[in-house]
Amino acid sequence: FDFRERDLWIDNEWDFERHFGGFSGFSVARMIPGVAIEDVQRDLDAQIAAFDIEYPDQDVGGMLETAGVHTVIRSLAEQTVGGVRRTLWILLGTVGFVLLTAVANVANLLLVRSEARQRETAVRVALGASRGRLLRLFLTESLVLSAAGGVAGTLLATLGVRLLVNTAPVNIPRLSEVGIDATVLAVTGAITLATAFAFGCVPALGRLGSVAETLRGGGRSSSQGAASSQARRGLVVAQVALALILLIGASLMARSFLRLRAVDPGFDADDLVTFELTLPGTDYPEIEEAAAFHVALLEELRAIPGVETVAAARELPFGGLSQGEMMQVEGVHLAEDELPPIVWVNRATEDYTDALRVPVIAGRWLEKRDLDDRSNALVLNQTAARVLFGAADPLGERVDFRGYGDPQWLTVVGVVGDVKADSLAEETVPMAFVSMLGGGYDMAHKMSFVLRSSLPSDTLFETVRQRVWQRDANLPLVRLRTMRDAIGEANAPLAFTMTLLGIAAGVSLVLGCVGVYGVVAYVIRQRTSEIGLRMALGAGASDVRRMVVRQALVLAAIGISVGLGGAMALARTAESILYGIDPLDPASHFGAVAGLFAVIALAAWLPARRASRIDPLVALRD
Repeated sequence: FDFRERDLWIDNEWDFERHFGGFSGFSVARMIPGVAIEDVQRDLDAQIAAFDIEYPDQDVGGMLETAGVHTVIRSLAEQTVGGVRRTLWILLGTVGFVLLTAVANVANLLLVRSEARQRETAVRVALGASRGRLLRLFLTESLVLSAAGGVAGTLLATLGVRLLVNTAPVNIPRLSEVGIDATVLAVTGAITLATAFAFGCVPALGRLGSVAETLRGGGRSSSQGAASSQARRGLVVAQVALALILLIGASLMARSFLRLRAVDPGFDADDLVTFELTLPGTDYPEIEEAAAFHVALLEELRAIPGVETVAAARELPFGGLSQGEMMQVEGVHLAEDELPPIVWVNRATEDYTDALRVPVIAGRWLEKRDLDDRSNALVLNQTAARVLFGAADPLGERVDFRGYGDPQWLTVVGVVGDVKADSLAEETVPMAFVSMLGGGYDMAHKMSFVLRSSLPSDTLFETVRQRVWQRDANLPLVRLRTMRDAIGEANAPLAFTMTLLGIAAGVSLVLGCVGVYGVVAYVIRQRTSEIGLRMALGAGASDVRRMVVRQALVLAAIGISVGLGGAMALARTAESILYGIDPLDPASHFGAVAGLFAVIALAAWLPARRASRIDPLVALRD
């Protein structure tokens, strides 16, 4: 049990009476055996309803009811993996599809192999071999093949898992526990043994037909059995269908990822380096001291050769959101049960819009005098201006931060463009900007810095560390990275899922093509005499190629039809992890079908080309 991977624990000395009104608390509880989560939920709801009795001056119950705020109770498992549960199930299903494709491939190849060895088997039976002896022979061969494949697969998996874990996004829960352990080895061994027994025993237990007939006819009649032929075709259809489902899934993920990367974040992310600093209250007890440190550090960073612009803000894009406030517009009267809209509050310096190249739509941005005078200047983004004022001009209007005792009136001095706050996939949040010391309450100890520079990032990282530690050697720099890396981390879960689906689809595609190639090549080998006869009677090489490829494409068309139906049935399960793409997107489906059809045609054309070069005289003589 590793709770949030924390190493240091301290007493919770938060004064709830003094700071009543925060609604982001977390608690951990062990329930009495037999008690359901629903029972705990009802009990807590009843306690919240009784808050008005305990705190009659706060009107807690009415406020919570109006705002729709309530307790959220989850099991630890749901809290840990709930955000990625569907993604992990989709990936598990993907691996299952690859396994089924591999099983179908192995079954097809071993079925062909057992048919080709029917004459050998008949000879062994004629010389006195029992069914048990044949079973041991085939099983031994199958075990050797399966063991070799299992060992090779385990070695590849060990390397592959290390690579994927090192490149996976950090927000996948319990990622550090992923590896090749005893459980994985046991499952791998069980699958290997099951494969060996299934595909080693079935050929030996299958029908031999008449030993005399097999010996007399060289095994030709048995190898052309209708049942075996239908089984081979059915396995090829299954491989094609499974490959198409995975290809469609990978295509949807790729198009979704490209759509997400094309989203405009609202600022220029190139040549930006960011980091966070939090000043300890013991060393900087006064808010003015913290603000003075940040201002001095900004000057130090601006002096770095090659740095174009430096700014600071409490939250930078893709750095998280921390403070939302209810904002009441002056002169707007709300109904008795109506609450003011919530707007996220950010603190920023005068160079913020220049550093990020965010457009100023109306009015002005914050200036140095707003910090020096602790003015109540307020800048809104376009979404906040629309939420608070609709189509009206917000410049010069006053807004009150609700919930902090006496009204804190701020005057709107400007409107800036919208910027994605935490993810490219999210809707833009309403955000208001004040100076470090403005807005009526003190939140300037923690600030994030952004530098625009064309210097190499590694060089700039080291220089920034030295400049910060020259002012205070005890300060740790958090999230020192480029803005492009920050955006990449926000997109990492989708990119990681796309990578895994792409790998699975590629493996499945290769296996499907190997299956098609193997079956077509085997059929051509069995039909050598027929093809030679056709060519002797006047069929040209192109006729032979068309005949062989056409038969393979018929199987591919059946498999594609089945795969399309399966993909459409499963598409909705991936809807929650896609962005800007419908699960039934025609382009993704058509592209996967066209690509698979082309690859299968190539896999069939190679043995067809060989068939067209058969010498009729040699074929007829054989």
